[in-house]
Amino acid sequence: MSGDINSKPTIAYEPLKTVHKLWRGARNTKLKALYFPAVAALRFNPLIQQKSIRWTVAGKRKMQIIAAAMHHLLRLAFGVRKNQKPFNAEWKTKKAAEKQTQEI
Repeated sequence: MSGDINSKPTIAYEPLKTVHKLWRGARNTKLKALYFPAVAALRFNPLIQQKSIRWTVAGKRKMQIIAAAMHHLLRLAFGVRKNQKPFNAEWKTKKAAEKQTQEI
């Protein structure tokens, strides 16, 4: 500390972990409608559970994982709606299918 009267001691603060709100703006009701399906998917859907493990290992927080599960459920629903085919848990992209056949 210098001799100045107005100077304050400098303290090294660790960055504060801010909690970001998941519910913002007009999308509020739509996001709330997806919250419990995402929580249920994290408990019972094997595909979402595998992704949840990856997200946890990557250091994501609990609400970030729930938000990612909500996003993934939306993408799955959009894909089913777009292709007009029932959901297939064993579906793979063309690249993944080609890679698997090359390995065999």
